Amino acid sequence: MKNPAFLSLLFIVSAGIFAGCATTSMMSFVMSQEEKDYLDKANNQPVSFSLSKNEEKEAWSRAQRFVSTYSPGPVAVVTDVIIQTNTSRTYDYNYVVNKSESGDSVGISVKCNYFNIMNKGDADQNAHILAYYMKTGDWPPKDRLVRR
Repeated sequence: MKNPAFLSLLFIVSAGIFAGCATTSMMSFVMSQEEKDYLDKANNQPVSFSLSKNEEKEAWSRAQRFVSTYSPGPVAVVTDVIIQTNTSRTYDYNYVVNKSESGDSVGISVKCNYFNIMNKGDADQNAHILAYYMKTGDWPPKDRLVRR
């Protein structure tokens, strides 16, 4: 029979290693104050929002720029109402941005889908960063804030 103290220690060490691996990659670096401030603003931006028709063209252009820059896979569809990247599970994420007109405003919906539960936090954050950039034009201060 094995030593119970040794088995307990082995379990605790294994659990700690697993917990460390399960954290999102956003925890893998120390953020500057500028990065923290940007993420606070981005995370407060809803991923579904409205714009005036005057803001629509610029916001749609921003979405295309962001997705083509940060998507791990190629852009598959770009029309007047949807931007979507490749949905292959070869990539960690795919982006889907939808646009719908409603009277004098335009509704925008941003999704960053993940194919591995370990990427959920990063995918959610990427969607907020994209929505914030579309709404404000404020590009992320560091490329490392957006996961690819």
